[in-house]
Amino acid sequence: MIGIQVVSWAGTTPSTPTTAWFGVSGGDIGRSSECTLSLPDPERHISRRHAAVVVKHGRFVLQSLSANVALTIDGSPLAPGAERPLEPGMRIALGAYTLQVLDEPERLSLPPQAVAASPPAPPPAAAATG
Repeated sequence: MIGIQVVSWAGTTPSTPTTAWFGVSGGDIGRSSECTLSLPDPERHISRRHAAVVVKHGRFVLQSLSANVALTIDGSPLAPGAERPLEPGMRIALGAYTLQVLDEPERLSLPPQAVAASPPAPPPAAAATG
């Protein structure tokens, strides 16, 4: 699972963060209220369905679906029809929006020591022979 959060709109940080979580079935980003991450755009620069998040070869990938307005990832343009693997921390610019890719919630909520490998279990006690 991977998240995409609205960091700012027209340079303003939202008072309540908007985050969409994408699982193995993927989802879409656009101005339609039916999108997984719906980005209201009264000026209609963003397409109803502007980008898609899909899973390819076990990785989350962002696909650009529209040429209406530029979509960039970490400052690099993503042409319509192109795709790029997503990594936590990446910044996506779409119209007046700045978005950030988040790590999966299970990993975010665990303290660092809980993510480390646990020690092996002790061997079972020897069975008593009669």
